[in-house]
This record gives sequence, structure tokens and C-alpha cells, in this order.
Amino acid sequence: MKSFFDKIFRTTIISNLHSFQWFIISILFINTLHATDYNITVTASGNSDYIFNSSGLSFTDSTDPDITVSVGDKLIFDATSSTLGTHPFAIVSALSASNGYSASNLVSGVTNNAQNGVTITWDLTGVTPGEYFYICVNHPNMVGKITVNAATSGTDTDGDGVNDDVDVDDDNDGILDAIEGEGDTDGDGIINRLDLDSDGDECNDVVEAGYGDIDGDGLVGTSDAEHTDDGKVKNVTYKFESEIDDLDGNGTKDYLEKGSDLSKTSDPSSVNVLEFTGVTFTSAGQTVDNLGTISYNWQITTDNGTVWKNISTYTSENPSHKGNYSDETTTTLKIDSVEASMDGFQYRLLMQTKAFKCDQDVTSSAAKLSVFKTDTDEDGVPDDEDVDDDNDGILDTQEGGETLDTDNDGVPNRIDTDSDNDNCSDVREAGFVDSDSDGKVGIPVITVDPTGKILSTGSGAFTYTTPLDADGNGTKDFLEAGGGVQSYTNPDGVITTEGQEEKFSVTVTSNSTVFYTWQRSTDNGATWTDLTENAVYSGVATRELTISSVTVAMNGDQLRVVMSTPSYYCAGDLTSASAQIVATEDFDGDGVGDADDVDDDNDGITDILEGDTDTDGDGIPNRLDLDSDNDGCNDVVEAGYIDGDNDGIVGVAPYDFTDEGKVKNQIYKTNATLDDLDVNGTKDFLEVGTDLSKTQDPTKVTTIEYAKVTFTGNGATVDNKVTITSIVT
Repeated sequence: MKSFFDKIFRTTIISNLHSFQWFIISILFINTLHATDYNITVTASGNSDYIFNSSGLSFTDSTDPDITVSVGDKLIFDATSSTLGTHPFAIVSALSASNGYSASNLVSGVTNNAQNGVTITWDLTGVTPGEYFYICVNHPNMVGKITVNAATSGTDTDGDGVNDDVDVDDDNDGILDAIEGEGDTDGDGIINRLDLDSDGDECNDVVEAGYGDIDGDGLVGTSDAEHTDDGKVKNVTYKFESEIDDLDGNGTKDYLEKGSDLSKTSDPSSVNVLEFTGVTFTSAGQTVDNLGTISYNWQITTDNGTVWKNISTYTSENPSHKGNYSDETTTTLKIDSVEASMDGFQYRLLMQTKAFKCDQDVTSSAAKLSVFKTDTDEDGVPDDEDVDDDNDGILDTQEGGETLDTDNDGVPNRIDTDSDNDNCSDVREAGFVDSDSDGKVGIPVITVDPTGKILSTGSGAFTYTTPLDADGNGTKDFLEAGGGVQSYTNPDGVITTEGQEEKFSVTVTSNSTVFYTWQRSTDNGATWTDLTENAVYSGVATRELTISSVTVAMNGDQLRVVMSTPSYYCAGDLTSASAQIVATEDFDGDGVGDADDVDDDNDGITDILEGDTDTDGDGIPNRLDLDSDNDGCNDVVEAGYIDGDNDGIVGVAPYDFTDEGKVKNQIYKTNATLDDLDVNGTKDFLEVGTDLSKTQDPTKVTTIEYAKVTFTGNGATVDNKVTITSIVT
């Protein structure tokens, strides 16, 4: 550690005369340093005043006098008098808000402060000059002021002709004493305001504070400088404390922060990388004992070392610069997505200990960045010249140019083998063959022309064609995210009757447009035929097939649907399970097959009563014949029902039917209750009737009272059919 005299005599490098002057000043400083001990006897009279007696301070029975002393003096108060029994004597730095005593203001370092019946001693060595007070703990009227002045030694440490007690810059280093203070940062026994190197790092305060030191003597300005009356160096603008350098921004002024020599520990390595990849360069340094703060700045040269610039400067001067730089003020520089235009750039790390100005800056060796262009399909033509960057048979212009990224996966379509990210390669969705599933057309080896256009593959010559849009929606299939049928339901079979409309449908889930083809088999599924749209079958290309009118001939037919997603090449067609048609006869069209229908013609007469007999011989059995006797009068009427709309069906339309085929809301007659109005044993609906006409009228007679009279009339039916009943009225 440097001694006090080492620092005092460091100015001997200027001249012998100057050294002699410093020696005389130092001896004067040593010989004139002194302090005074003041003994004061303290008594009291009542509760109003302290009474002081001191020969050193010329006090004789003085009541509450003010005391003026200097730093380094000692005040010794003899407070053992019995008159002070209720008057504890305290020394405080300030009075309370009510101008009284407060324990929080007691001055530290005072022996027996605020105690009773003791001697109270205050050594003023190192005490901050200013105003203090003595006061009774219990009685605020017993109070006086103590003024502590700075020591007046007559010392002139910096030899500028202004004594230290007047000089505001005792060592002429450009830093005011009020800023440097009485501390001893480097612990060398010299307080900072007198120390030309307060942190002991062999870099003078004047330099680390931000001034120049032209002659290296540790003093601001030159050796022949003049001084003001308050000890400042003339023609020097003194810095405020906020202006004194803290170049590493850590909150400690540089002249108070010990620094050490900086050295390099590692250099960055040159790299050779593919365009658009990321790059890192790493370098490092250290200081002796790791003192101080090292600041880092990566630098760049774009002209082979002629000019080096901090990257922050380079990027601000070149807003459209290539590459994305980060961490340029750390030991590791990152460059995201280097480009071919950056080939040949060099980088180095500038290392500085800014808070230690006496050290030299250190730079690492330069590392070279070599960048080769991207050739995604490795066909020998760089992407920026290749018209088909990924050799998928689709020109880059058709894929959306340089930047379009349909699936937002960060890979532009022109180099994306699956631009829509649907797990089906572009080459296949465009309609080309990719036999080895490598995302390129054909199989190796692919040959291209100078523009990167494919001429041939291992499969033969290749010709560019327009990519497919199989679903015709205006978007090319390779740009339309799709998928096969993910799930579907099967159509249900039906048991129906002739004449009914029936529908068969499926519900399908798919990311792509689904195409439907309904098929029919008439041989129990052995063969299938695609249905065509006609009057019987409609919706043959939709999810729902409709048969407008089922026929008995369709009984046993099977139907199924083939589901395809042509815009998604990688999914095969799917075929639903089959649905069978069970079609039975339903003469009356009430939805109940004749086999189950108890009234096949809805005339109100059950089939068991009508039977399969064909009474009128017209080829239609009675159970299906609305006029079984063919006499022009419907069975429903001749059976005794009402046929309000004359359609041969019991009741009035509209009709509703039971599950067994009866007309609802009708009471069906039994055989006994069916009309046989001529009571001849044959039900009227089975007995042919014809039109009745008059053949003879009765003759008018005149006779006497009580004589017997006979009237005769007659009629006839066509072909004399049915029985004529006569009624006399």
C-alpha cells in the first residue's frame, strides 16, 4: 500500500523546486495540526438555565452560552454537580419540532450523552462542521448552541496559495472537496479530498473524473496554472457531482471505483454458412482480479477492414441493412437470417473498461462471415435464379411468388413440399407423379435447364402443366388444405310399399368437398351400376338420394353411395354399406302393404268379407274392387257407408290410416251389419242392380162406399236384375 508521503510527494516528477515546495508544505501541515481540549463545569439554577464555567472558553457563571469550536477539538462537560439532579445533559444534532429534546437527535460518539451525574465527553475529530445543541432532557429552556467550524490549520496541501480551510479544491484535481469528502476510499490513510488517486488504481482522479491531464501530474490544467481566491484552478470549468464521469453507469463515480488492466481471453471464429441461417460469434476478455466493469461492442467492417463501426452505428446509418443483429453489447453476437449479400463481412469485439480510463481498449481478432446461396432442391440452380425452387413441377409464380406462405408455417410455398399443410404433397395434388415420395416429380435423377425448369426425371421426360383444381372451386388443390372423408353414416334400408317416395342419405365429415355417386345392385351386391338422374331417381350426385315412387319390381334392390374427395389426392374413395329396399304391393296407397292391410281398397269392407272372389268377372278380386258387382254403384255406398266425396273410399278425404290399413275414425261393419236391403241373402255390394223404371200406373176408379177397390201398378229393371220392392202410400 502506498504511504501518506508517497502520495504527498508524487509531484516530484514536475521539478525539484516543486518537490521542495511540497516538502515544506507537508512539514508545515504536520507541525501545525493541533486540537484543543475544553473543560467545562456545568451547574444549574432552578429549571431555567445551565451555568457554565471554563477558562479555555472564557466562561464565568455564564448562563446557556453558545460555544464555538473547531473540528478536532474536544469538549469535556463536568456534569456531576448535585444541582443537575433533574437536568440530564444532552448533545443533539437538532432540536425537536417544538424546540425541545428528542432522543432521535442524539449525536453519536458522545460519551455518557444524556446521562446524569457523569462527565460527558465529545471528541470533535472527524465531526462534520455545522450547528449542534446542548439541552436538558427535561427542560427545553435549558439550551444552547454549539458551532463546529472546520479546522483552521494554515495548511495549503496543493500549494496554490490558498489554505485548505478556505480552498474548495484542496488537491487541485478538479473535484470539489465537498464532493470528495473526508472518506478514504482506498484505505491508504489519505482522505479523498487530499488524495490524487482516491481509489488507488494508479489512474489519477483528474483523469477518471473526466478532465484531461496533459502533463500527467494528477492536477487539473497545467503546472503553471493560476488559482482563484477560493482555490479553484483558473480557466477550468468545474464539474457538478452529476457531471463527474460514471462511464459504466453503475452508480459509482469512476474516480472512486478501482479498475485494473483489461486483456483478451478468446477470439471469435470465422464461419461459412447457408443463406438465411442464424450465426453467432463469441469472444471475451477479463480484468486483473475482475475489477471494474467491462463494456462490449461488436464491430463490423464491410470493406475488408478499412473502416470498422460499432454495429449499433452501422445499423442506424443503414436502416435497410441485411441481417437481424442482437446481443451486440454482450460477448456473443447473434445474427438471424444472414443473406448472400453479407458474404465477406467481418466482425470483432471491442472491449473497454470505461470507468478505468488509464487502461487501453482491447479488440478481438476479426472473424469472417462467408455465406453461400440457398439451393433448396439441390439442382445446381440457386433459388434466386430457379423458377421451380423445390422441383415439385409447379412454377414458383404459380405457388405465389417469393413470399406467399399459404399454411403460415414459415416456409414459403415455393420451397414448401406441402403448401397447404394437409399431409398431401404439392406434387401429387398438382396432378403429377412422385414415385419415391420425396416431394419432387418422378424419381431421381432430375435434370433441369439453366433456369431450374425440370427437363426430365428418372421416369422420363417431364412437361409442366396447369396444377389441378379437381373440385372446380377456383383454388388449386395444392393450395387448398383438405382431407379425405373423416367420418360418415350409412344409409338405412326401408320396408315400403309401391308408390311411396323414399329417401336414402348419409352424413359426412371432411375438410374437402365431397363428391357422391349413388349406385344400385339388383343381384344382391354382386354387381353395381351408377345411377343417373331421371324421373325415378334424383339426387344421385348428392348426399341424399330420392326415389320418387317405389315399385314392387324394386323389392330386394340394394343402394350404396361412393364418397370421394378429388381435391385431396392422398385420400381414396370410400363406399358406404348398402341399404336394401323391401317393397310390397299397396293397392290403396295407404302405406300398408296389401299383405298386412285388412282393407286393401279402403272401401270400409274388410278383405276377409270381400275375399279374392271376382263377383263381376272383371279380373279384379272383390278386395281390390271398389264396385265388386260392377253395377255402377260403389261398394262403400252399397255396404251402407257414406262416401261424401264419391271416391269409393269410406269417409271424406283427407284420410288417415291405422297400422293395419283401416281408415281412421270409421266404424267398420261386420258381415251381419253390411247392407242386404232386399233381404235376399246376398249383400247389396255383391248383387248387381240396374236402373228401375215404371211400366204401369194404377187406374182411377169411382165406387160406392164400402166397396172393395184394386189399384194395379208395375215397374221393371234393366235385364230384370235385383228385387223390386213395392210400397203403397
